[in-house]
Amino acid sequence: MSRVTRYSKVIQTFAKYGFADLVAERSLSNFFKRTRASKHGSGKHGGSRPERIRLMLEELGPTYIKLGQLLSNRRDILPAEWIKELAYLQDEVEPEPFEEVEKVLVEEFGEDRHRLFRNIDRECMASASIAQVHRAELYNGDKVVLKIQRPEIRETIQDDFSIIRDVTRLLVKNFKELENYQPFRLIDSFESALLEELNFKHEAININRFGENFKDDERVYVPKVYQELCTYKLVCMEEVRGTKISDLEELERRKVNLEELAELGTDIYYKQIFEHGFFHADPHPGNIFILESGQLCFLDFGIMGSLLPTEQDDLADLMINMARKNVTRLSHVLQKMAISSSIPNERAFERDLHEMLQIFDTVSLDEYPLSERIQRFRNILTENTIELSKNYYLLMRAMAVLEGVTQQLLPHFNVFGNIRHYARELMLKQYNPKRMAGKTWDMLENTSLFLSELPGDTKSIVKKMREGKFQMEFKHQNLERLYKTFDVVSNRISVAILVAALIIGSSLIVLANIPPYVFENVPIIGFIGFVISGLLALWLVIGILRGREL
Repeated sequence: MSRVTRYSKVIQTFAKYGFADLVAERSLSNFFKRTRASKHGSGKHGGSRPERIRLMLEELGPTYIKLGQLLSNRRDILPAEWIKELAYLQDEVEPEPFEEVEKVLVEEFGEDRHRLFRNIDRECMASASIAQVHRAELYNGDKVVLKIQRPEIRETIQDDFSIIRDVTRLLVKNFKELENYQPFRLIDSFESALLEELNFKHEAININRFGENFKDDERVYVPKVYQELCTYKLVCMEEVRGTKISDLEELERRKVNLEELAELGTDIYYKQIFEHGFFHADPHPGNIFILESGQLCFLDFGIMGSLLPTEQDDLADLMINMARKNVTRLSHVLQKMAISSSIPNERAFERDLHEMLQIFDTVSLDEYPLSERIQRFRNILTENTIELSKNYYLLMRAMAVLEGVTQQLLPHFNVFGNIRHYARELMLKQYNPKRMAGKTWDMLENTSLFLSELPGDTKSIVKKMREGKFQMEFKHQNLERLYKTFDVVSNRISVAILVAALIIGSSLIVLANIPPYVFENVPIIGFIGFVISGLLALWLVIGILRGREL
């Protein structure tokens, strides 16, 4: 599909669902408040604006579905009724005919596909936004599944993001408040993550890494990956049969203890975070199976999060200080975790954290779910211009999804229950004598390296200074208000000097009695000078009283 054709399709779909009034609207809040169909029409589809937006995104396809899913987590941008509607967006889309899928198989394997697979089921067993799954059989009798990328999906996604940027420019032009949410930065990050997800070799590597982490844990089953049959557009893995964690009827028939299952799921997930530092970032019900053996099996490893050991330590420190309500230490940890931070008011930031912790402590999880707590925490970070790495945001999203999964099993299950246990264990590991000794040794090595390189670095600096090649770069930040103040002060001083000069000059003219006259014996030039100086003086006084710039 050409870009022009895709543009046409998007425009027609916008019109079909009655969004001709989008560019006419001048207030984002008004647009969101108009939840019912407006006078501009709703196309042939009635219903509320949130519902029509959701239907429109579904029709536009994979990129827009994923964009809607992303926005469904942005309670800082969208009202509650919009969040609720976008949450209905599913990753299940209409599958491509097998003839189209076969083109990808030919592209990846050529005629060799007939020697690699005994047969491939033409009927799709599952269809997602960027790929669909078909059963197959190898010549050795192994039953496998093939996750096959949709034809030309990369080109479609790139065209879609070009259109999304154009639409966003128009929206920002009409809705100035959108600029506060840095929409283009959000789009760039989203596009980067989605294009990275298209490299299926990464997914195969992720499965193997995940399996290595849990090789000694009998509670978890990780499917075998046929690495030699994996390409950039195809993943070949063992077929796993089990029950979706959301299929309550089947779980009840199998007499599975739901409380034990919820505890098992959260325990394994926290193990991924705090022990392995490598976690499944999309643990929705369709990606978690319970096998006949009772083992838990995760599927779809396209989106994974990764934490450095230092980030795990910071996360544990964060959890411990939230539990202790140590706001000062919590503020310090968050700034340490941040990629960038420019807190406008440190005291106000600590007050926000204190209020948040007080509410968390006094309101139950039933009344104030974890997903809403996470969103409040994210809002505080946004309001105080603190930006964390994308893996922390992946973790927050995953935790909100995990809460939804466990509450399907048990509505009152506390997913937050044993996270502090893991955080404390990680904190104790930090102060393990062996680890402390290792850190001390690393510090001594770094100090030794610094001291050994210091004479050479100093010599290099002195040499550049002698040759006139030494340069220092200064970057001034947040000086606009100071410049503004200097501007106002200098303007006022200039006006004051001008007023004084006019008064003195006018006085000399009056004393010299220079004609022509006004009011019989008052020199007209002097009179005009006094009037102008009086008006300027009045303007200066009013400006000072009102704080107006001159």
